[in-house]
Amino acid sequence: MTVARTRPRCGTGKAGCLTAVLACARLSLAMVLSSAGGAGHAADRCTWHLPSTSDTAAAVPIEVVRRLPDRLTANEIIAALGPAARDVGSGLHVLQWDTSDGQVFSVSVADPCGMPQGRGLQPAPKVRR
Repeated sequence: MTVARTRPRCGTGKAGCLTAVLACARLSLAMVLSSAGGAGHAADRCTWHLPSTSDTAAAVPIEVVRRLPDRLTANEIIAALGPAARDVGSGLHVLQWDTSDGQVFSVSVADPCGMPQGRGLQPAPKVRR
């Protein structure tokens, strides 16, 4: 009876496998930290690329809002739509744009480089007289 010899799947023996696994873990951690702006200092390194609000913000065409991709950061949304008409948040930024059809587009974000916690169109608030 002949026994077929198999080679280890990674590196050379158990030490080689451990080295490969650790290298992969280090690479994954480096990628996560670089995408977050560094360990514990993401907010320090992330700034608004443009002003987040403007007193002179014009209504945004509703077609532009509807065509926005789902996975955009706050900075990318501001680059696409221009500064928001207002920030009504407390703690989180809740940026609001008036749209050409009378609705309000809102985006809730913790920081300008992060993904929004929520976003969507809402009916315009009714003004009491």
